[in-house]
Amino acid sequence: SHYPETLALHFFVNAPRVFTGMWRMIRKWLDPATASKMHVLGKDFQDVLLEYIDRDQLPTAYGGTCPLDLFDRASSRAAGESVVAELRGAADLGEAWAGLG
Repeated sequence: SHYPETLALHFFVNAPRVFTGMWRMIRKWLDPATASKMHVLGKDFQDVLLEYIDRDQLPTAYGGTCPLDLFDRASSRAAGESVVAELRGAADLGEAWAGLG
C-alpha cells in the first residue's frame, strides 16, 4: 500500500553532486529493498539507463533512439492533455487492428 514498494525502479538523472551526497545519507534510513530501486545518476547516466531500458524505448535526450519526447511536446497542461489523447487514440487503433486478425 506504499508507493515505493509498488515501484520497480526509479532513476534520477543529471543529479547534482550535492543531491548525490545527500542520497548517500538518506539511503541508510530506507528499507534496503526500497533503496535498491532508486538510482541516483550524475551526468554520465546513459550507460546505466541502457542496462535497464532498451535503446529504442529510451528518448534521444537520454541516449536512446526513441524520437518521442513527451516533455518536449507537453510545454503546458493543454499540450500535455493533447499528447495523452493522441497516445490513447493510437492505443485504441492498435487494439482495433489486433481485433481484426
